[in-house]
Amino acid sequence: RYSFAHGPQGRPGRLCRVQVVHGRPATQGQDSGGAVLRAIDWLEHLVSHPTISSAGNLDLVHGLVDALSAAGAVVETFPDETGNKAALLARFGPDMPGGLMLSAHLDVDPVEGQDWTVPPFELTWRGERLHGRGTTDMKGFVACVMDLIETPEIVQDLAKPLWIALSYDEEVGCVGVRPMLAAIAESWDQDAKRADEYAERNKVRSE
Repeated sequence: RYSFAHGPQGRPGRLCRVQVVHGRPATQGQDSGGAVLRAIDWLEHLVSHPTISSAGNLDLVHGLVDALSAAGAVVETFPDETGNKAALLARFGPDMPGGLMLSAHLDVDPVEGQDWTVPPFELTWRGERLHGRGTTDMKGFVACVMDLIETPEIVQDLAKPLWIALSYDEEVGCVGVRPMLAAIAESWDQDAKRADEYAERNKVRSE
């Protein structure tokens, strides 16, 4: 069993089942092992960015925007008032309300005053677990999402949109998601109005 682990206490958060040999996952076919290794590569990249709320996150966000855009997403960013942080909203598939949204935050708690036995901002293998700040809350999830969107058969030819929403400052009050939610609500409200107008016109024509 292979799992992500978070923080000094090593609290586990299971990613998937995979055979581990000599401290590394043994790939058993391209579908399972390859996907796990891609997710681990993303996790290593994510953990290496110390995105505590008192610091910026733009280096990480810019890299995520590039990867999402390369995979075919339409991406919008929502910077904070300082210009040092940003949330992002990406869409795969048709431009319409609804669909499925995968949401997470990129910020992590500080590490000062904590008794870490591994470098918190470096991904460290210990047996069958990976340790580092944010591995389960929530960079492990983001790593899995980024692996997902790099699988073409999943994100191509979607009947409804797949949304990826990544925010900042969740750890200090869910601050970074608010401008993004307002933009989503405004956009979907406009879409709903256009749909109502279209339905009304068709109703008049049919009568």
